[in-house]
Amino acid sequence: MESRKRKAYSIAEKLNVVDRLRSGEAQVSVSSDLNIAESTLRGWLKDEEKLRSSLAGMDCESSKRKRQRTAKDTQLEKAVIDWFNQERSEGTTLSGPIVQGQAKAFHQMIHGDGAGGFEGSNGWLRNFKSRHDIHEVRIRGEQRSADETAAAEYPPILKKIIDEGQYTPEQIYNADETGLYFKMLPDRTLAKRSDEQKTLGFKQAKNRLTILLCTNSTGTHKLPPLVIGKFAKPRCFHHLNMETLPVVYANSANAWMTSAIFEDWFHRHFVTAVRRHLRQQRLPTKALLLLDNCGAHPKTLASKDRKIVISFLPKNTTSKIQPMDMGIIANSKRMYRRHLVKSITARGDLSLPEFLKRRTIKEAIYMFASAWEEVSRQSIHGCWRRALGEAIVTSDDADDSDEEFEGFSAADVSRAFGVSDTDIEEWLNVDEDLPTTAHLTDNEIVANATSQCTEAEESADEDEDQEMEPVPALSSVVQGLELGLRWLETSSNGTAAQTCHLRNIIAMARAAARDSCKQRKLTDFFHSHSD
Repeated sequence: MESRKRKAYSIAEKLNVVDRLRSGEAQVSVSSDLNIAESTLRGWLKDEEKLRSSLAGMDCESSKRKRQRTAKDTQLEKAVIDWFNQERSEGTTLSGPIVQGQAKAFHQMIHGDGAGGFEGSNGWLRNFKSRHDIHEVRIRGEQRSADETAAAEYPPILKKIIDEGQYTPEQIYNADETGLYFKMLPDRTLAKRSDEQKTLGFKQAKNRLTILLCTNSTGTHKLPPLVIGKFAKPRCFHHLNMETLPVVYANSANAWMTSAIFEDWFHRHFVTAVRRHLRQQRLPTKALLLLDNCGAHPKTLASKDRKIVISFLPKNTTSKIQPMDMGIIANSKRMYRRHLVKSITARGDLSLPEFLKRRTIKEAIYMFASAWEEVSRQSIHGCWRRALGEAIVTSDDADDSDEEFEGFSAADVSRAFGVSDTDIEEWLNVDEDLPTTAHLTDNEIVANATSQCTEAEESADEDEDQEMEPVPALSSVVQGLELGLRWLETSSNGTAAQTCHLRNIIAMARAAARDSCKQRKLTDFFHSHSD
């Protein structure tokens, strides 16, 4: 008969069980509660004092071993760790060289300028971090710099502004920028130990865009994203009718938001779209746009009739009370990366470098527009309520599901790259703190231009390498659409609405083909002076 292996319990585990028995959380008479034999439990209770004495002796030995790893200069050690703790409590970012420099300064203060023997070497830094369990971590977000008091006081102030302006939730908007590395992939993967090329990868594509997202507090009106790139007319836009893009496109030298771009977007797109939406809802054409205190947001901005105005959130509060920062932007970017992963897994025989080469700004635009469309109304309104609370109230709040932002499952990424949950989260937030605008001095502008020269040239070279797609002949277009229609009509994936929509497109293409084949008269190429 096969014998069952018994688990070996440590002294700490035994005492934990004894404590549970003493507190009444478990019963000795019911051994199934703990899956331990009753006789064993009674033996642990009987030997409780011996167990505690043994554990105390082990702790003593452990503390002796720890005390052996002490610093040679205890005064310097205490000064450095006290300074370190103080600076971190205030949120100061500390690097290894900063700690080493401060240690040298403390050494001079303690032992005098002439004292030698301490260099603050990398070995000292490594041992210092080991002694105090200090690790390097990545800083995210702006929670440290948030003004808690101003954030708490703002919702009643906004409520008063809304009441005085008689704005409905449909008429209250928020807009904010975010950066996007639209080609970047995870930089870690699972690999076998025997794989000699497991650490070899591809150069990370840090092609970036700045995207402005805007929506009202009910989530019923999401404006098309404003996408800012480096180039006014990328090669992938050749022969492209810009009006067909699902976004508004602009450009600047660093792909950053500028006051000129924002003002143009406000007057030409925001005001027009808001008026159209409010007329459809049969509401007064007035609105309030909430913005953060970014230097690229003009401080005096309003529609010509002064009915659509802006209001600024208090400084250093956007991470606390700006609706876009409560998850709307994060969820849209997660949706984008879900689409990116799906496109990678469906790339077929195309190699990954070739796939990335073909990922143009146009492809990223359509993909992000789809991601933005998938962010639900309930999610948006939930973020508004989390950010501004009592200031945002609607009649259907009771029915609001306030759904969580799940983005997509780790399995989607794991199938494509085989990365862990921690690496997935790091990849999802890789461009969280990517700057979208800056106020630079003249010297900073020159310095940045010099340091960014290589990156700009690489982007320009990549843009030049992208082949311009020729405009297809109308006859080929009609044939392709008709082939697609036959597939859609026989496929189980198609819907009646999709079939009707495709038929309308085919009819439009046929009409354009007929017009292009009409015999032209010589007089058609001349115009009278009265025209």
